[in-house]
Amino acid sequence: MTVSDGTEVSPWNVPPMATDPDASTSSHDYRESGATVTAPIPKRPLTGRTTQRPEGIAPFVWVSAHGGAGATSLRRGSGAGLDLTSQWPAPELGWPARVVLVSRANAAGLDAAGRMLQETVSRTVPDVQMVAVVTVADAPTRPSKHIRARLVELGSIAPRVIHMPWVENWRDHPYVRDPAAVAVADLIHGLLKQATP
Repeated sequence: MTVSDGTEVSPWNVPPMATDPDASTSSHDYRESGATVTAPIPKRPLTGRTTQRPEGIAPFVWVSAHGGAGATSLRRGSGAGLDLTSQWPAPELGWPARVVLVSRANAAGLDAAGRMLQETVSRTVPDVQMVAVVTVADAPTRPSKHIRARLVELGSIAPRVIHMPWVENWRDHPYVRDPAAVAVADLIHGLLKQATP
């Protein structure tokens, strides 16, 4: 689809406001709606690709949409997956093609996640399979109305949005195993099983 100035755009389905994205380890599929909004389609990837080999083998990789998003915390706190920061995996180097995009549940984090998601929707990174987006709470309080609306927008183009609640223990003891991180990883494993024929 193009608009009057010739720019290509991608239709996104935008659903009604989410019921409660503050719920502990919740997962939402927002794609069943009739409203649309448009956004530019990138013609090439804006995000680089890793040039290093992974340090292990896993069925998926947590990819931070920005520094401090929480991918390493989720990997270490759950014991599942590999992690990268602001880079796409390179399957030809041994990385899994299945990606779980991670961002903080704040405006800057959701903007970064939206940019990377648009790269997968536009197929500028065709060898990457987006499994879900995990939004990591940036505070122990409920997200603002603006952030909840942004989560709905993000959910309109993501296959699944999973909310990772605030983990107070990680402030003093980073990367310790956490039941919420394990629950998020279990949800991801469940999504992978559903996608396998």
